Formats: sequence, structure tokens, C-alpha cells
Amino acid sequence: MQINYFLLNPDILKFLIFNLLLILVFTGEIFSQKKLVLQPDAQKGKDAVIWYINTKQTRHGDVANKNFGDNKDFKAMAWTFQGDFGEKRSLIEFDLSRLPKKSHITSAYLSLYANEASNDAGKKGHEYIYVNSNECLLQRIVEPWTENQVTWNTQPKITHENEVLINKSEYPHQDYENIDITQLVKDELRNPEESFGFVMSVKEVKKYNCLIFASSDNLNPELHPKIVINYTTDKSNNSHFGKKQSDKYVVIIYNEKGEEIKRVKGVFFDKISGFESGTYHFNLMKNNHIISAGKFIIY
Repeated sequence: MQINYFLLNPDILKFLIFNLLLILVFTGEIFSQKKLVLQPDAQKGKDAVIWYINTKQTRHGDVANKNFGDNKDFKAMAWTFQGDFGEKRSLIEFDLSRLPKKSHITSAYLSLYANEASNDAGKKGHEYIYVNSNECLLQRIVEPWTENQVTWNTQPKITHENEVLINKSEYPHQDYENIDITQLVKDELRNPEESFGFVMSVKEVKKYNCLIFASSDNLNPELHPKIVINYTTDKSNNSHFGKKQSDKYVVIIYNEKGEEIKRVKGVFFDKISGFESGTYHFNLMKNNHIISAGKFIIY
């Protein structure tokens, strides 16, 4: 990293060192950028379809009280079933326990993959007829639910806060990769007692529109829902850059001839004085290694 500083007053040299250390924070020297990728299978995944039809007299029975925790689809739809209108929604929850405590989420993305083998919606995949769109909503669930027990009539409550719009499809078996759910994941970590995954439902509950993806129960593991979370962790376990951390760094200042004229440890030191007008160079050292360099000019 090469940095140039142009200073008008030698009294503010101490801010040079402080600024360098702040730069290190944002470039990962103190905060480490990491990634968590989860794409669980049927054994470790948790998702379920819930369904209702506006009459119980169908060959499917009383679907509003049935559990579909092993369904191979992850879908949202407003459709007719043997002529009777109904709706399907899908619930999903990822195990975020692998995220370290006090993680700082920088981004989070959900990828959903089309299930071309689905038997629903006439085996045609994503579709919308008689309506202008098959947009869906992804919303945070605020009550616990159990994969092999949840039904339409026992579905958990949700919140509309920071809900995510899933755009309408462009073709029948379109994959939806990298849906931005950063704020939803941040909300989950801020409110762990009121966060139990997400529900996907159609935005417009009118026939006919649907999005049909694969669930974690799908036989093809490459089609399972996937979440990618980028986050940082504070290596110092302290969100403030204090003396203990700053003392690890040394700034060495040289004149134009390359002669060392000042060596400063950390950012907590008295006012620097005694610099004449001219150009100076510096190295920022950690463990006897140069991790940054630059120059400043005093007029």
C-alpha cells in the first residue's frame, strides 16, 4: 500500500499515524474479511411448503392442516386446484450458529435454483397468467416453527420490516442467484429471539402466478437453496482501536537522504516538533515488516 500525505503543520504528524491505522482497519489488517457458505441437504436443511385451498372437498384433502416438510419444491404460488383457488408458500431457515459472535455483516445473498422436475403448475415452471407479474416477497419469520409439523393453519408470524422483493421471472426455469438479503440477515443477528428464517409468498395473491425452485429435499444437491454471507470479525475483540492495538505498530520517518530522523511507536504520543520544511518519507512497520509507505511535505 502506497500513501502520500501533504501536511501543512508538523504539529499534526500524529494524525498521520492515526490515519494509517484507520486505513488498516478498513483494508483488513485489523478486521478480517470472511465468508460463510451454506447449502444444506435434506438432513441438515430446514424448509417446508404450506398450502391452503378454499374448500376441503378436494382429492388432496384438508391441505391447510397437512404438513409438507419433505416437499422437493421451494415455491410460492396462487393457483387453482381442481377448479378451487388456493395458495402455497415456503418457509426456510439457515443455521447461522457458525457465524462468530459480534460479526459485522457486509453482505448476504440467497440463491434459489429452478426445479425443472416439479409437477406443480402444470410442470411449466415459473409462470404468470392473467396477472402482470409473478413477483414474490421474502419476509423474516418472528416465531419458531418445526419443519415436519408446520401447516398453513399453524404458520408462524412474520414481519414486513426490510422485506425483499423477488423480481418476476424472465423465462420458465430461471435460476435466481445472489438475491440481496443483507438487511434481513442483519435483522436476524440483531433480533435472535424473533428470527426464525424467511417465508416466500407471491406478492399478488391472484391466479395464476408462481415461482418454483428446488428445496433442500431435492435429489439434486446442486439445486439446494444456498446462502453466502460475507462478514468481518474484530481480531482484537474490541471495536475501538485502543493503545493495546496501536502499540503493535511503528512509524519510521526519513529525510530526503534516506536518513532515519524519527521513530514513533503507536498513536498515543506527545506532539511531534522539530521538523524543518521539506519532504519526508515514512514506513509503517509491524513485526519488523513494512506494511505501508508514503511521504509528506512540510511547508
